[in-house]
Amino acid sequence: MPPNPGAWLTVTARNRALDRLRRERMPAEKTRLLDAPRNMEETNETTFPDERLELIFTCCHPALGLEAQVALTLRALGGLRTEEIARAFLLPEETMKRRLARAKRKIRDGELVLLADQDRSRWDAAKIARGALALERGRALQGRGVYLLQAAIASLHMREPCDGPRIAALYGELGRLTGSPVVELNRAIAVAEAAGTQAGLELVDRLDLGGYRYFHSTRADLLRRRVAEASGSR
Repeated sequence: MPPNPGAWLTVTARNRALDRLRRERMPAEKTRLLDAPRNMEETNETTFPDERLELIFTCCHPALGLEAQVALTLRALGGLRTEEIARAFLLPEETMKRRLARAKRKIRDGELVLLADQDRSRWDAAKIARGALALERGRALQGRGVYLLQAAIASLHMREPCDGPRIAALYGELGRLTGSPVVELNRAIAVAEAAGTQAGLELVDRLDLGGYRYFHSTRADLLRRRVAEASGSR
């Protein structure tokens, strides 16, 4: 029995009420972040807030099993505490704490492996074949939407050597549909591969993406290539 039962009950009730209010408010706030317009022409946004990306990748990351995805989603989207998630899974709190920590470590961004440096023999050939079949089905249905164009670009990247001019053309079509400067940045990379570093760099320098970190890394890489090309031609 606490020394002052009345005060203890008041404090406990207040804390429980605050927890409930936070839990009820959290899903609404997180859902608002995910409620992006379906048509990119309706918004001037060209980059996603980091928190929205965190939610998307937490819910969908293929490296995680279903239970780990659910647990992390309850944590990030639902705002539940570890002890509450553990209770929902009928697990000790320490067990759930370790499980969440392992899941976070598993999906944490490591060293980037560029496409040219990847070991293609380790790619999942069966999944690639299923993707190609789905793409052909979409083409047969005369689809020309954003997702089909993205799938077509990904399919071309699966081939070796990559068809740079075709990839650049598809990015151009995708850019006309979306009006996204991020798509234009990707087109510039494809143009650099197909028509030379300088051509890609000229496209990059036209973009207003100073707040987008991949803009700076792309421009830096193209400048590095141009210096290397100039050194090699002397």
